[in-house]
Amino acid sequence: MVGNGSILEYNNTSPQVNMDIQGHRFTLDLFHLPLSGVDIVLGVQWLKSLGPVTTDYDSLTMSFIHLGQTIHLFVMYPSTYPLPQPNVSTFK
Repeated sequence: MVGNGSILEYNNTSPQVNMDIQGHRFTLDLFHLPLSGVDIVLGVQWLKSLGPVTTDYDSLTMSFIHLGQTIHLFVMYPSTYPLPQPNVSTFK
């Protein structure tokens, strides 16, 4: 299920894929979903496997312990790419 409540069907999986993220190796199962605009979505199943995660939404970072090592991941985007701004009227 995705954020808007829709359910996405998938037909294929790629189990135990080795993936390097910012110089750190992770092994995860990939589910082939009909999405556009992104290469990969790291979902709740993967986040749950990390244990406690500290997320800082101001600096767009996340930190956790993986294989006994503290990992700090951060958003990498071109400086010309504007970050989305929340629609304040939505939160009234």
